[in-house]
Amino acid sequence: MGKRSEVERFGDLLDRLLDGEQVGAEDEAMDSLLEVARRLRDEAPPNEPDPAFQARLREDLVANEIDRPGRRADLTARDGWYFPRIQLPRWSIAWEPSRRLAGVACVALILIVTAIWLIPWSKSPNPSGELGRIPSLLGVASAYAEQVGEDFDMDTRGQLADVTFRLAAALPKAAKKATVYRQVREPIDKSGSTELARRLGITVAQVVDNADDGVFVVTGEGGRLVVSKAFRGYFYFETNPSPSANPLSPSAPPPAVAPPGAAITPAPDGAQAARDAEEFLRTRGLLSFDYVVEVRDDAPPGATPLYRQVSFIPTAEGRAVRGLGLVATVGPGGKVTSIQSSYAKLVPSNAYPILSPEQAYQQLQQKHMETFQLQVRRSSGSGGMGFSAGVSSVYRSAEAMEQAAQVPTYRVGDNVELEGLLSATVFESKDGRRRYQATLLVGPREARTAVQYRLLGTAVEALSQLAQQHVRVWGRVEGLSTRPPGGRLTVQRFEKLYPKERLVALLGQIQIEGERDLAAPVLITDDGKKYALESPGGARYQRENQGRRVIVEGRTTERTSGEGYPVIELAGTRGGTDVDRMTDLSGYQVQLPQVVPEREPHISGEAVVTRAALEYYSTAAAGLSPRFAASDLEPFLLVQPIYTFSGTFDEGKGSFEASVQAVRPEYVGEVKEEAEQSADTSERRR
Repeated sequence: MGKRSEVERFGDLLDRLLDGEQVGAEDEAMDSLLEVARRLRDEAPPNEPDPAFQARLREDLVANEIDRPGRRADLTARDGWYFPRIQLPRWSIAWEPSRRLAGVACVALILIVTAIWLIPWSKSPNPSGELGRIPSLLGVASAYAEQVGEDFDMDTRGQLADVTFRLAAALPKAAKKATVYRQVREPIDKSGSTELARRLGITVAQVVDNADDGVFVVTGEGGRLVVSKAFRGYFYFETNPSPSANPLSPSAPPPAVAPPGAAITPAPDGAQAARDAEEFLRTRGLLSFDYVVEVRDDAPPGATPLYRQVSFIPTAEGRAVRGLGLVATVGPGGKVTSIQSSYAKLVPSNAYPILSPEQAYQQLQQKHMETFQLQVRRSSGSGGMGFSAGVSSVYRSAEAMEQAAQVPTYRVGDNVELEGLLSATVFESKDGRRRYQATLLVGPREARTAVQYRLLGTAVEALSQLAQQHVRVWGRVEGLSTRPPGGRLTVQRFEKLYPKERLVALLGQIQIEGERDLAAPVLITDDGKKYALESPGGARYQRENQGRRVIVEGRTTERTSGEGYPVIELAGTRGGTDVDRMTDLSGYQVQLPQVVPEREPHISGEAVVTRAALEYYSTAAAGLSPRFAASDLEPFLLVQPIYTFSGTFDEGKGSFEASVQAVRPEYVGEVKEEAEQSADTSERRR
């Protein structure tokens, strides 16, 4: 019965393999192959064929349906050895072992290797139907360009348009899948924050638990440390912080070069700065991961920099993880003056199918033919100015999504009537021509929940004069977008929603009254009057203005606060030395809509790709936020594969870098590839 059992087991295995079933190497049926061969060897007469034994085995083959119509099985003998020959209609599998079982071992090896090859497909932990969707990066994770020698204003916007790409580099090796990683939450308590501060050289004098911002603030002789409660690897450290009531406001960056005639020791060269920073961080236990090093400075060509920024970028599978890591500022004498850290341990999440390098390159060509809002940035090491566009994911809580879902949505072509807050910007060119851009925020005032409609048509110029006021607009929906939620609307007519609403400017000091959830910003004017300031961020976003003399611009309302103060809906604030010297607002006018210079640096023509690589990108590089303790933000803690393309344009005078999301579209959140950004972002943040 034991011999028959082995034949049964082998027959079952053969049936499963021939029927296309995937069998793992650990399957016990795989052992039957060697067991059958061993019994054939041990029980068969060594020198001459044994007809009785051969007949018994043939009977077993038929009884277990190994020998059946459409698949003939027979036994043959050679040199005293018996082996089954299995014949199929167009092909056959034969066992022909040598005297030392070489044939049996060879067949066993082939089947085992085949089974092992099948394991990734049969035992895959991530079959396509079980993979969750990951946040969309709008197809392009980030894009920037640098133009050497251009004197751009830091507030200038530009466009990346009219670009054709030429590939002059080898595409990365093709891969069907890539692992997506997840950042591990490593909370830190008050004692842990104190210990970290001491390691960084701070003689701790005070530790503040800032519940509103989800951070611990440690101060004392030697500097200031701000560390996220949810992620101990998200922190920043400064040896000489500037006074600031808002702990999330780092000091202004140090000067790139020394003033003319100043006798100041420059920063060490790039290699030495990297060594100095690495020694500082390693001796304090802050480099516990594999990394690559990048060094940059902001000095113009030919000038000696006072500071260099050394970035320690973590790697996953040998690939750089953009958006995570530590950046140390190294100054004169190799001293580390600040550290900005956004690092968390990474654990594998799922293996996702990814685009081929050729498909990613095609997306690069398609995406960058569109227009993106760009923010000017200082060029890395070249001394010129550049501009950048970041379209990383928007972090929205479950509550915010629910609020946004309550705002009605429409279809393209619908004629609609909308009410909301109008934001507008006027772009003025050097020859005096003006371009008007307006956005209507519908629904909750908080920007991350409001639905935004970009307004089009000839009525926008007149409509812009009602900037930062509530309006009612009639128009036609021309396009829809889910990030930001909203779309484009051609304005047919409009009216002011609240006839008594007007814009005012008030001079005074902002104070925060109340504690924690009841805290609220209040403006106290020079004559002692108090006004409650209503803004999306509440008290948290006004702490940096607390105690400062400012001009508040806002909308009047007919409401009063619980303390009886008139409520002003905040539109913006202005401060500085000029405001400090003001005694009144005589001659001051609210300047809305804001007029900015129309200077649009852009790339056009041919851009040559000189480097293409498969790397990683972190969508969550802002751990200094209590919202990152929320479970609904888990998807945004993922670290995704991206294809990064970089190279030159303008015949080598400028450089660019762009990244394309690598995960295939069917596994990405359902977000339309449209990057409509509000033109008045800076206006709302003043």
